[in-house]
Amino acid sequence: DIALVLERLAQYLDPRNDTIPIVIGQLYDGAGQHDLANAIYDALPATSLLKPMAVVRVADNLDAMGDRKEAIRRLSNIVQLNPNDIDAVSVLGDLLRADKQYIASAEAYSKALAVTGGDSPGDWRFYYVRGIANERSDRFELAENDFLRALELNPSQPQVLNYLGYSWVDKGMHLERAL
Repeated sequence: DIALVLERLAQYLDPRNDTIPIVIGQLYDGAGQHDLANAIYDALPATSLLKPMAVVRVADNLDAMGDRKEAIRRLSNIVQLNPNDIDAVSVLGDLLRADKQYIASAEAYSKALAVTGGDSPGDWRFYYVRGIANERSDRFELAENDFLRALELNPSQPQVLNYLGYSWVDKGMHLERAL
């Protein structure tokens, strides 16, 4: 409550600062008041440099409120208009994966890797989640390659090690290495 009061005061004192509404929206998000957060995000002017982030947050909130179809539709539109918006592409991939649209999810993560270049240490996550999408769509060879690439970028990543190890055990492959 105090943080919200102080942010509202800051907004009153500096109404053109677009960072303040983002923080207010995040406070509402944290309190589970996604509809109020979305109203704040939607009110940002289209010319704001933070508008793309706000639009992604709206889609994330729509999913949290049970409207995944609309969230995916909005994110797909954003990605179509701005294919280099890594946040939109990433969240779209996550929502498609959660919706069990695994092939489309893998395609979104491939787009994310095309944007980032796929070689920085932080890109391990895109290989990992694309690997999950590929594994769930019965394309294990692709999944295995993604998991191994994720481990090249982040060799001690426990999520990747766990997923790949259990996948190998489930398939009776590389049992010693899986252990």
